[in-house]
Amino acid sequence: PEVTLDDIGVLPPEEVRTRGVDDMVEEMEEPLNTQDSKCSRSLYHDCSEDDRYNPEVSPNLKVNAPAWKDAAGFWVGTLAAFDSNGNVYDATFAKDGVKNTIPYPRDEVAVLVNRTVFGTRLYEHTYFVYPPADDDFCSLPVPLGATNTLGGGVCGINGHSEYSERFGVASFEKDGSATIFAANGRFVDSEGSESGSSFPVLDRTLYMSLGSDKFELTETQTFSNADNTRLAGTGQYLIFSDNPPYSENPLAESFTYNLNKVTGEEFESMLVSAYDKANVPSGDRVPLPTHDCIVWSTGRCPTEEDFRALDPAFAESPYQEDPRIKGGYVILFCIMALALLLGTLAFY
Repeated sequence: PEVTLDDIGVLPPEEVRTRGVDDMVEEMEEPLNTQDSKCSRSLYHDCSEDDRYNPEVSPNLKVNAPAWKDAAGFWVGTLAAFDSNGNVYDATFAKDGVKNTIPYPRDEVAVLVNRTVFGTRLYEHTYFVYPPADDDFCSLPVPLGATNTLGGGVCGINGHSEYSERFGVASFEKDGSATIFAANGRFVDSEGSESGSSFPVLDRTLYMSLGSDKFELTETQTFSNADNTRLAGTGQYLIFSDNPPYSENPLAESFTYNLNKVTGEEFESMLVSAYDKANVPSGDRVPLPTHDCIVWSTGRCPTEEDFRALDPAFAESPYQEDPRIKGGYVILFCIMALALLLGTLAFY
């Protein structure tokens, strides 16, 4: 039978809020002043040539780094993950309390990325779809405290899906860089203490870092064709722990991937196809977000107040111009004061 979006917990296209932000954010696409500054008034010296101090310079990401225009949108491709020795990850038993143990092969993982850039806001939702493990792995005895599947699947029959999502705002540097202040899903620890940044390098490369005292994730993406509709990416995932295996070598995973840009409709269709091809059980299929976050991120979705606390469209910039009155006005004030004094003395 034909599989519909409802079968995997995805809302129909007209109801999907993949961008997950109120309409007011759309108005922030145009350049805007972050605040009224004295340096923008005729009485005071002109604003500094340093854009960070100039309220007339927009903080919007696409304005300051055109690469965001091409990087935004829907991307689909495959990913290969490697262990610390550079070998492609085969299925490994999932062990309690040990991160990055995944009982599915990682030589050709379907990866789908939805990146939204609105004004000063950055939203990224990524889906990973793993194929079923092979019979050789599934026939191995399962160690105590480990499993050979995740979710509700059966080893060798069902695949699995995971997700990651990141949320950011433009930095006060006004150079196209974004501050990542929240993240969910794969790679992230459960305490919510992660932070990072994402910024374009020249016009064709994006760099991202995210971490806490428990992990560090770095990633580089480069447009690989003239139309900027293909992305080639590499990354590293480090886990900091006093326990093996990461106590000896924190490099948990390195990975490479290639992505092609698609439309929103193609993205939804290809996500369903990836789930079907991997035979992911319906209860293990990550749903599309119906607002800011994927619904599995309950309790960890940043609020509008969280965004505004850091968003340069709302928060006060640490870069404030020293308001100095223009010299001509100073002389004029002195002349006026002297005239007033002389007039007062003449009166007496």
